[in-house]
Amino acid sequence: MVRCVYRLVLPLLIASTWACGDSDATPELSNLSVEIIIAASGTPVEKATRGESTKLTGTIDFVDADGDLKTLLISFLTPNGIEQVVDTPIAGVEGLDKGSITVGPTFTPLIVGPHEFEFWVTDKADNESNHLSITVQVQDP
Repeated sequence: MVRCVYRLVLPLLIASTWACGDSDATPELSNLSVEIIIAASGTPVEKATRGESTKLTGTIDFVDADGDLKTLLISFLTPNGIEQVVDTPIAGVEGLDKGSITVGPTFTPLIVGPHEFEFWVTDKADNESNHLSITVQVQDP
């Protein structure tokens, strides 16, 4: 497997209640909800199409008792074993103990087959959350 690491700023929106924590808690993710959309038209689809810019849009719920989330990481794994990991700072979550992160990575698949997407976060103490994943099927045009 080839592993590449890229830094990319993705739009993130956070909505939550305000809370202060005092522990070194490990963040937890749940309720990954993603829709596959054709990037050019905004049309929702069941499968992505090879060569067509595709956007995943959705939300991930988080719980972090000490309210110190730092980074969202997304791993893209293609059917031929090429992996890219994208990380981006999470803005606006200082002091939040729970909420939702809105994510929207865009990709253009070059080969047909299942593409795996894995999402996780880290906090300021480098505690790593659980990983949530989805599979996007890519078809020929």
